[in-house]
Amino acid sequence: MKSTIWKVAHRGASGEAPENTIASFEKAIAQGAEIIETDARLSEDKEIILIHDETVERTTDGRGKVSELTLKELKSLDAGSWFGKKFSGERIPTLEETTEVVKGKVKLDIELKGKDPLLPKKVINLLKKENFIRESIISSFNYFFLKEVKRLEPQIITGLLFATPAQERKGFPYWKWLDLILPRYNLITEDLVEKAHSKGLKIIAWTVDNPEEIRRLIDLEVDGIASNYPALLTRILK
Repeated sequence: MKSTIWKVAHRGASGEAPENTIASFEKAIAQGAEIIETDARLSEDKEIILIHDETVERTTDGRGKVSELTLKELKSLDAGSWFGKKFSGERIPTLEETTEVVKGKVKLDIELKGKDPLLPKKVINLLKKENFIRESIISSFNYFFLKEVKRLEPQIITGLLFATPAQERKGFPYWKWLDLILPRYNLITEDLVEKAHSKGLKIIAWTVDNPEEIRRLIDLEVDGIASNYPALLTRILK
């Protein structure tokens, strides 16, 4: 087994708290996560907010597209009650708020979502302002976003996500300027791990909540595993 495998909390401890909220992030830290994965989008007024979906219906009491709502409108929404009454009043966090909460405790894996061409620059500028570049990973399915991120800040760690073999093949020409690949867990084989490592890339699997699958990935010597239950990762990796 590798001496160190990163414990990555998928949208925080999202199996036990509402995803992409401060409550979820704080629970992940308490459970031993070393990296918190989250999702970044721009609001209508170009503020960086952390939410997975294009719309707010699934994880809040509101309606509409994130890109068509202002920060004030997004902040008025309840992002916790859908998960459980005790999380009533949780709000959608901004990236700035989140860096202040996690600084000095964990790294952030910030997945760039959507298509807004301003997103890479806004995120890099914010991370520089917060002195958080070294504590960040920028990941995306969009390799053009990642290429722009590297152009803006060559020192930041970038990682390409893919969920299918076709996405892997399409993104392969861009591996030369990546630091990580982040395949869906069922795509990870011994050959893929060897290919990544031969190119000097780390490999993080997402998203795994099954103990047997976690152990399979440990045996394959991946560099990190993302789970909705970071406490499970902590327990198995002990």
